[in-house]
Amino acid sequence: MLKLPIKKNNLTALILLVLAHDVSATAFLLPANNEGLLGTVGRKVYVKADKHETLLDIARKHNLGQNQIVKANKSVDRWMPSKSVEKKINDKEGNQFSSLGAGKDIHIPGSYLLPSVPRRGIVLNLPEYRLYYYRNGQVLTHPISIGRVDWNTPLGKTSIIAKKKNPTWTPPASIRREHAAKGDILPAVFPAGPNNPLGLFAMRLGRAGYLIHSTNKPLGVGMRVSHGCIRMYPEDIERIFPSVAVGTSVMIVNEPIKVGWSHNALYIEVHPDLEDKQRSYQQRLSSALSLIEKVKGDTFINVSGNVLKKALIDNDGIPVAIYQAAAPLNTPMTVVQPQERVIQPIILPVQKQEVAPIVSPIVNQQKPAKIPPPPRLNTPAPVVERSYIPPQPRVQQPRTDYNNTGSTTIVRPQPPIPPPVLNNVADDKPVIINTLPPHPVFKILPSSAPKLKVLPKPPPPRLEEPEYSILKSAVPPK
Repeated sequence: MLKLPIKKNNLTALILLVLAHDVSATAFLLPANNEGLLGTVGRKVYVKADKHETLLDIARKHNLGQNQIVKANKSVDRWMPSKSVEKKINDKEGNQFSSLGAGKDIHIPGSYLLPSVPRRGIVLNLPEYRLYYYRNGQVLTHPISIGRVDWNTPLGKTSIIAKKKNPTWTPPASIRREHAAKGDILPAVFPAGPNNPLGLFAMRLGRAGYLIHSTNKPLGVGMRVSHGCIRMYPEDIERIFPSVAVGTSVMIVNEPIKVGWSHNALYIEVHPDLEDKQRSYQQRLSSALSLIEKVKGDTFINVSGNVLKKALIDNDGIPVAIYQAAAPLNTPMTVVQPQERVIQPIILPVQKQEVAPIVSPIVNQQKPAKIPPPPRLNTPAPVVERSYIPPQPRVQQPRTDYNNTGSTTIVRPQPPIPPPVLNNVADDKPVIINTLPPHPVFKILPSSAPKLKVLPKPPPPRLEEPEYSILKSAVPPK
């Protein structure tokens, strides 16, 4: 077989493309600025639990923390995930008996919404128990452990100020006293090695006493078990340690609810609140609506009360679509037969709880109402206004009368009688009475456009929960 050389850049792009579609991937191509979804939500991936492995073993194998895999598989025992699987076996004599074996279906979540902070450096989202590391147009994500309730991991912005491979650990006096109270006497200094609580890699933060480090107790990744430091699986921190430079920014946030766009769909991802920051359902709902209002921009959206309520109650950390925009007008439609076009419905993913998928058909664009032609106006004939002038007396021409005596008499006409003087105005000029008020000769009627007939909007589909547009509130759970 002829082997063609593969360029390094093409090979790297191919590897990233494969990782972007792998449910257990740790590296994803960074989406555009207006989108925030990593992975895909159109399919769910399940693996079979082996008879001898725990749920935590499966989590580590697939880049998940203990909290994440437990939330995604609430009906599965974390220590014996295959114990409820029974197989019916018939022996040669026809007797049937049950045997315990492997085969329990374990859901492996593989999609995430990015936190709302700037996409640079390292971002730690405490309620999610997850790290995001942005570099070279991609983002790496790994599960983490965080500080206990009495040893909270501090929020805010800091940076990596030092790195150490094979570190030693000098326990602070407060931690030594705590362990001594339980009968566990800690040495003054832990030597470097695999038994060191810091593991083989450590990165010091700008906050005194806080590190991002490996651990000799990987089962605690995904839990609140540390004294404020960030713990990672040994293989995860070994992967990012060489590329994290001193001075890399670190942002530690508390975002139990995240909202983001992907391909004209709006998604929400909900995690439980931290134990010392618990809120009521109404408070969490108000926070979710505020986030939706912030990211929606100028888009008018309708969110289903059922979908949003289910996401806030489940708290499983799996992104779910709460709004699907209509397809743009220039989107090509599927051609089934010649001269026939149809639009396929969009199936939105739901959490695994034996519920039917939520189908949200594309909203049909309403045709604009036809504007009727303007009515034909009968333009009235122009009205010419004339001033009234009283008739002048007829001027008589002089005439000659002949009498019987044969003499001639010339009769001259009498002068006209002047019109009466009005308002005691002694003037020789005649007063002209205008019987019509003065206004333009032509009366032009202003043209007014006919009123458009507004078509009534179709009634919204009837849901179990009320449908509301961002500013309304959902019904609290019973």
